[in-house]
Amino acid sequence: MKYVSRLNFDARCVGRLAAALLVGVSMLGCFSSTKVVTADKSISYNGSLYNASNVKVFTPRTDAVISSTETTSLNQVTKDQFNAILKQHNPLTVRQVIDMDQRELVYQTKSVKSWSDYQKMSDQFQSAVKQITKFMADADETQLKLK
Repeated sequence: MKYVSRLNFDARCVGRLAAALLVGVSMLGCFSSTKVVTADKSISYNGSLYNASNVKVFTPRTDAVISSTETTSLNQVTKDQFNAILKQHNPLTVRQVIDMDQRELVYQTKSVKSWSDYQKMSDQFQSAVKQITKFMADADETQLKLK
C-alpha cells in the first residue's frame, strides 16, 4: 500500500512539474516577441522637421554666396583658393547645405573673414554630417536632433 501511495505522490509531482514547465515555456513566448519597427526617421534642426525615411542620397555641399544669383562651390577648396575668393569678396558669405534628394537642409550660413573662420565652420558641418550618417545606419533610432 505504501508503494502505491508513493507512486501516486511521484506522479502528482511529475504532473505539477510538467504543468509548471508548460506555463513557463508559454510565458517565454510572450516576452520574446518579434520587434517590428515601422516608425519613420526624421531629422530636427532649427525648428524644422525633415522626413529622412525615403531619402536615397545625402549630399553635403558648401557654397560661397557671391551675389543673390551667383554661388561658387567650396567643396575640396584649398587654403590658397579660398583666400583668392576671399580677397575679391571680403567678408564672404558661406552657406553649408545637406541635399536630401529634392530637399535642402540649410545647416548654416555665415559671413567669414578668414581661413580660420571657414575651418571652424567646416569642422561643425563635418560633425553634423557624421551625426546624420551614424543616425541613418542605426535601425533603432527614429529621430535625430542636430546641434
